[in-house]
Amino acid sequence: MQALPALERRRRVLPLERLLGDLPRTQLDAAAESRLRNGQALSMPGLAAGIFAVLRPDGSVIGLARADAHGALRPLRLTATTQPADNQLKSRA
Repeated sequence: MQALPALERRRRVLPLERLLGDLPRTQLDAAAESRLRNGQALSMPGLAAGIFAVLRPDGSVIGLARADAHGALRPLRLTATTQPADNQLKSRA
């Protein structure tokens, strides 16, 4: 890929949303996203067991998570974020 011109590389790379295909999706608010990013299981009654694409309300991808038969949603693979988690201290600049 690195040997290809930049335009050709961009043409060959699929958007993350397209790679999620037909996976079931669930949305998280900011507080739930922060907990999931910190490795906590989320109680999501009503979710079927399986792998879910996890999204923000604006549709951007948070990552993949697995729900068990009891509705506990646990992170599998998450996207990188440049936003600090809600519970992290912000440095005084």
